[in-house]
Amino acid sequence: YKVMRLEALQNQGNINPSNAAVQPLVDDPTYVAYLYYQNNTDWIKALKQSGYTSWTNLSVSGGGEAMRYNFSTSYTQSRGTFINTGFQRFTSRFNLDYKVSDKLKFSANISFARTKKNDHANYMNITVYQLGHLRNPALPIYDIDVNGNQLNSYFSLGGNQFPYDNPVAFAQTVSNDAFSTNLKPNIRAELDVLKGLKYISNASLDFVGENGLTFFPPEATGNIWNDAMFNSVSTRDFERVQMILDNMLIYSKVFGTKARTNFLVGNTINTFNSGELRVTNFATSSTLLNTLGSAGGYSVLSSRNTKETILSLFAKADLIYNDRYGFNVTVRRDGSSKFGGNR
Repeated sequence: YKVMRLEALQNQGNINPSNAAVQPLVDDPTYVAYLYYQNNTDWIKALKQSGYTSWTNLSVSGGGEAMRYNFSTSYTQSRGTFINTGFQRFTSRFNLDYKVSDKLKFSANISFARTKKNDHANYMNITVYQLGHLRNPALPIYDIDVNGNQLNSYFSLGGNQFPYDNPVAFAQTVSNDAFSTNLKPNIRAELDVLKGLKYISNASLDFVGENGLTFFPPEATGNIWNDAMFNSVSTRDFERVQMILDNMLIYSKVFGTKARTNFLVGNTINTFNSGELRVTNFATSSTLLNTLGSAGGYSVLSSRNTKETILSLFAKADLIYNDRYGFNVTVRRDGSSKFGGNR
């Protein structure tokens, strides 16, 4: 690396040994930072690790003629191929089918999932992988003492050296955790009202919750106390709740041996609510305090909220003859709270 840099500078006619850009590349023990430039660091190799994924599953089922049930759960853990990356996921699901009588049936199911994911954060639209290609390989990962002995702290050039920051320090010290929760319960009922006439009602809910935290300490960015990115902490919270209620009346009739009809009328009520809050603060009093309340100021505060209700009415008629010819008519009308009254 040093030889190639020196050749490039020579080709530019900038090979003066007293030049600040040349001094780190020249083998001169009298140079004040000489020991810092006596390395051969493979930054990409230092960022990589062996990844793995493990699964644990459990399933239980049973029941009889009137009732059947099934329960399953699983846990997944994965370590990424880059340091300080991976995810954990826990899922479970329960199904129940219950036959009250020949005319009435119930079914219910509920699923739950919780995921934690940690990944490298992007800083100023630069990824850790890109930092690994930009960082000088002559520099060490860890700081050294006056005798060249390795210390426990990461080595970073003074001040803001973006995009030439220490990629290993960035990957190991920046927190970028994301959590997600998903809950989906569903209940369904079927009633045979008369011969050929069936009533179906279905109610479901879909809840999605996501939150995350990103923290940039000065070990990763080189920023000092008066910079808006010094000990910067960002949080994001998102929630979405959707509820759907379906009601349908279905009538089926067979005429002779070749013709059959199906008629369906129903309605659907769909309510949707979502909200999001994003906050970025800076200048926490310590790298150990990466919460919003410990910050000295804020730079970003934004929120949004969405609400909508949709009412749908529909009807459908099918005529099938000899399993070869079909005729279908569908009528549907939808209304949304977003449109306001009479629209």
